[in-house]
Amino acid sequence: MSGLVRGGAQTAGMYQFTRVRRIDAAHAPGALAWVQAVHEQSKAVSGRELIPWMSVLSPGLGTVVWSLWVEDLTEIEAVIDSLGGDADCRRLVDEGADLFSGPPDDELASLVHGAPEVVGPDAAYLAVVEGTAATGRLVGSLTAGIELAQHATRVSGLPTQFPTNTTGRFGGVQWITGAPDIAALDRATHALAADGGWLELVDRVGADFDPGAVSTIYRRIA
Repeated sequence: MSGLVRGGAQTAGMYQFTRVRRIDAAHAPGALAWVQAVHEQSKAVSGRELIPWMSVLSPGLGTVVWSLWVEDLTEIEAVIDSLGGDADCRRLVDEGADLFSGPPDDELASLVHGAPEVVGPDAAYLAVVEGTAATGRLVGSLTAGIELAQHATRVSGLPTQFPTNTTGRFGGVQWITGAPDIAALDRATHALAADGGWLELVDRVGADFDPGAVSTIYRRIA
């Protein structure tokens, strides 16, 4: 599930690279300081900003997600290779080994609708809903996903993008809404909850997705 939908066909789109780790609660202060150091060093070495976000007010508290939008996989390869070749980055990786629970997980997603800037430097918070296309409903889920993103953007006043998994869970989809602060996110949440058209749309397209979508709020931490 990658690419942009155009009349039932797909064309190449941008990729979102994410790396996920969960902070060991016993080492939270040190882990946050480590995230800041990694952010600064990786930007200096690669010239690209891998923005770190941490889950708040949500399940999986303390989960850190680094995100980067690129045009193609060669860009991701160049960033990863540059960081792997830097002695200070390798030292930081070694120093952070005991600050997190378990190994990191990497995933790729492809942008179907919206702009990469939603997850850009102007956003302080992200509201992320993760779902899965129902079996036999891949085309319907893409069409519905775009419609949901468009409606959410129109009603909330905040931009919502719609990427789909390239790696990771097959059929995985996301709706990502960026907000400049938590007050703006709060207003957007209330606006959607009060919109009858939104509730009707969610009910109408529900069969295109498996039950059990998960909502998470992330706060930028560097």
